[in-house]
Amino acid sequence: MNVKKEYGYVLIVGLLLYLLQQLVFIIPVLRERSKTKIKAPTLYPRDSEIQKLNLTQSQVLKYYRAQRVHQNNVESMSVFMPIFLIAGLFEPKNVAIAGLVVFVFRLIGGIGYLYGNRMYGAPWHLGELFLLYTVGKIAYKMLFTSGAGTGTRGTGGTGTAGTSTSGTAGTSGTSGTGGTGGTGGTTSTTN
Repeated sequence: MNVKKEYGYVLIVGLLLYLLQQLVFIIPVLRERSKTKIKAPTLYPRDSEIQKLNLTQSQVLKYYRAQRVHQNNVESMSVFMPIFLIAGLFEPKNVAIAGLVVFVFRLIGGIGYLYGNRMYGAPWHLGELFLLYTVGKIAYKMLFTSGAGTGTRGTGGTGTAGTSTSGTAGTSGTSGTGGTGGTGGTTSTTN
């Protein structure tokens, strides 16, 4: 499989999404854990733990927000990233654009949520929907459009049936320029 040069954009956006998760969104959690003394692996402390640590409602709210921003992003990225990286192999530019929209609005939304303005991140779903549309389009082309799968279909010519490993159809007779497929001989799926 030949990977398009533009897949580099997908990888850059993927790296940004990773750093957002593992750096930008983890720092507030670490800061709030340090301030409140809520130790890992506790995600959300019980009322008895809050009383024991003598935490104010404001401290608990700040901790919850930081924890929720991080956890929500973990949940979202666990399903987004695999399809993002795979779809990028087929349509890297569109997929990178979708990922960039997701990145920008996850960042804005995460920071906004930390300060009580959760609504600003909602447009990240536009990038998500564009990615899903792109994946649907890729799948449709692969399944229902001739010559638009993982390779190309050639015109084969009129060779007699034979095996081919080079992508041309047939081993004798008049052979056309076959790609993967053709109409005279066995098909080859090498790319």
